[in-house]
Amino acid sequence: MDIKGRNMESIKIINRGEILKILYNNGQMSRKRIAELIGLTSAAITVNVKEMIEEGLIVEIGEVEDTKRAGRKEINIDINYKYKYVIGVCIEQPDIIITLGRLNLDIVDVYRVPVQKGVGYRKAIEIIKDGISIILNRNSIERKDILGVGVGVIGEVDSTLGVSKNSFGIIEKNVPIKEELEKSLNMKVYIDNNVRTLALGEILSSRDNSNNESLLFIKYGFGVGSAIIIDNKIYSGNNNKAGEIGHTIVYPDGLECRCGKQGCLETIASMWVVVDRLQKIYSKDKTPILYEITSGNIYDINKDTVLVAYELKDDLVVGVVDEALYYFCLSLENYISLFDPSRIILYGSMFEKDIIIEKIKNIFVEKIKDDAVIEKLQRSKNNGQLEKIGPISIVVDRFISNGGYL
Repeated sequence: MDIKGRNMESIKIINRGEILKILYNNGQMSRKRIAELIGLTSAAITVNVKEMIEEGLIVEIGEVEDTKRAGRKEINIDINYKYKYVIGVCIEQPDIIITLGRLNLDIVDVYRVPVQKGVGYRKAIEIIKDGISIILNRNSIERKDILGVGVGVIGEVDSTLGVSKNSFGIIEKNVPIKEELEKSLNMKVYIDNNVRTLALGEILSSRDNSNNESLLFIKYGFGVGSAIIIDNKIYSGNNNKAGEIGHTIVYPDGLECRCGKQGCLETIASMWVVVDRLQKIYSKDKTPILYEITSGNIYDINKDTVLVAYELKDDLVVGVVDEALYYFCLSLENYISLFDPSRIILYGSMFEKDIIIEKIKNIFVEKIKDDAVIEKLQRSKNNGQLEKIGPISIVVDRFISNGGYL
């Protein structure tokens, strides 16, 4: 293909992508209205829409009145969200989660497999392959009906090369996940860091039309993760390391982190550290409420029992959790000073507790002296769901942006 031909093909992809994005964010509308919003000629819209209807990607919905021309009716169009299915895979602990979904992010089915640290990539690939077969068989879906597979992997990921560089011990380092899965599944596969996929899922599911917002997405639970969103796009940085709030150093002489550095935020603020600290002081006398909740069994100390004891004001539990929250807020304040986001989206089981949100607000007001942050804090609208929605979003976002091509 010559240069002119390549340029025309690029323009076509861009125009198709703009049409699909308008429909995805706004819902059904007429060709005329789409032309007005995008700034293309009616002829260009007609040609591209006709092609996508023939492909089965767009469908005509029904007639609507033309308010400017009495008696004339227009036909609304929309994306055919049943065009294909999408598979999402979330690789983290304690489960590998395999999800079957639609282009509109509706979840059809979910399959979970518990995994331990050190499962190894060959076993992980086998789990994913078997899980996808199970989920397709029980829904009577053929592989040709799958658009693609999106994979979110904990840790450092090179999304361009499709390589999991460091999953913090779940699988080996520098594993070409994309290549291995494509070879095993015979499907198109796209991967990214798990928290970035969650952030992308939050953006797509919100159907947010504002393209000039800068957001910070925070996941807080077993670890502490974040993603930076600029103009409704995930910012990964030159080496796919942007937004790693959990691996910023806050205590240089602190513990060694699972990433290999020393004194990261995760070594002070993550729930696995909170649980570890409480196990070391756990007793009927020192942590009476936690002791009662766990019936004296130290192995029942986990995120859920700790949060219950915190709500019931078990003194030493409150002290350990509050210290973790203080360092979390301190790191978040530094990020805000550098990045200046318009909103901060909070995701994870920690943020589902009102008492935790109130404590975070109190720390910003009383200790950090930055009450302006409070107005920016927002709970995710998808708490508990993004591990399913996020990986699917990788495929959907690419498909919509590329004009219905992968």
